Amino acid sequence: MDRYHLLLATSLRPVQQGWWGSEAVARDKFRRWIGEYGGMPGRPSQPHRRGDR
Repeated sequence: MDRYHLLLATSLRPVQQGWWGSEAVARDKFRRWIGEYGGMPGRPSQPHRRGDR
């Protein structure tokens, strides 16, 4: 089972993070978080898939 981790950081400081079992949910969270935090300085990261631990 794949898990998707989203870490939203600005200027090397974490703002939000989470793990989801669905890529669609992770991408939706990414879009929402960019809408909420997109005005902050720094570049947001992209969601990525991580295999089982």
